[in-house]
Amino acid sequence: VSVVKWLIGEKAVNNWLNFIKNKDKLILTYMFLFPFFPDDILCFVAGITTISPTFFLTVITFTRIVSIFVSCYSINNSIIPYDTWWGILIWVLIAILTFVVTFFICKKGEKLKRLKKSKSLVKI
Repeated sequence: VSVVKWLIGEKAVNNWLNFIKNKDKLILTYMFLFPFFPDDILCFVAGITTISPTFFLTVITFTRIVSIFVSCYSINNSIIPYDTWWGILIWVLIAILTFVVTFFICKKGEKLKRLKKSKSLVKI
């Protein structure tokens, strides 16, 4: 923890840890999907959370594939065009959906984690 605090600053580490408290797997997985997110900082934070190395490697592998694909093909206007009315509408809807999902995960992440645990206990 002290090395991470030295590299990115104690205030940044504390802010990230408070932000992802009790919902670290869900939030970090979601954040890794964004192509232009500070991945180095996320990797440092993931290293001092409760995420297992196996889970981290699985998440980073699949989310990097998705985010690199999306960033490569969205920047050059080949998936959804920026110069048509329907392309702009789709990008606006994607942005709204992203904000809604982000808000939901940040505000209801703890409830989602408890719900998942309660459903997994029912299966046993």
